[in-house]
Amino acid sequence: MSLSLIVDTSVFGVGMALIDQNKSQIVWKKTIAKKFASASHLSHLWAESQEDTGVDGKDIQRILISSGPGSFTGIKVGLSWAYGFSAAQPEMLWSAVSSFALSAFSIAKVFKSQSLVLMMPITKTHGFLSKFTQDGEESKNHLISTDEIDESKRLVSGANIFMVGEWAGLEQKLAQMGLTYKSISFAEVLEFGMEGMIDEVLQKKVSWSPSLPKPNYMRKSSAEENLNKKLKELS
Repeated sequence: MSLSLIVDTSVFGVGMALIDQNKSQIVWKKTIAKKFASASHLSHLWAESQEDTGVDGKDIQRILISSGPGSFTGIKVGLSWAYGFSAAQPEMLWSAVSSFALSAFSIAKVFKSQSLVLMMPITKTHGFLSKFTQDGEESKNHLISTDEIDESKRLVSGANIFMVGEWAGLEQKLAQMGLTYKSISFAEVLEFGMEGMIDEVLQKKVSWSPSLPKPNYMRKSSAEENLNKKLKELS
């Protein structure tokens, strides 16, 4: 048996799926939409998939993982687990995507949107924006802040805006700009992201490589941001 393993811990909770690419079918899939679930549930999900399907580690020949952007901890946990999982299989093939960007793509398909923006808070002042346009047929990620949202107006102009969770500072800014948005939960983003990753494998859009994927944080850590803020105040 030759299977692809899909792992997503980058945004919220954890998602895992087994795909038989030759038969174009989902062998197994499960998500756990709980905060900090990546560290506590990832290995349990793999064990559960083995119990349910009889799959063994040697049956996995390819790993597709979301390398970010998203949660620092989630990205680190997911990549570390996948690196460890593949340690005994030197011929493992890899590919990395952004489940956040694929979420925007999947949401756009459901809502039949020609242009869609997905916004997600990471801190009180910073977050990520992923824009999907029908013309480009892909999502592109951007780091945004509530202080500079006016400069990002071109990104949201004319698009259907979706806000993940609550982001009070940005909600006020959007209201001041006369822009409306729809709310979507982190759990829904996890499901949409997994749907997008599974589709990438089933539609054979993935380019596989023997090289280990690297994290795509797209931002500084909270500690680094606080340090930079204090340095600016002192300068």
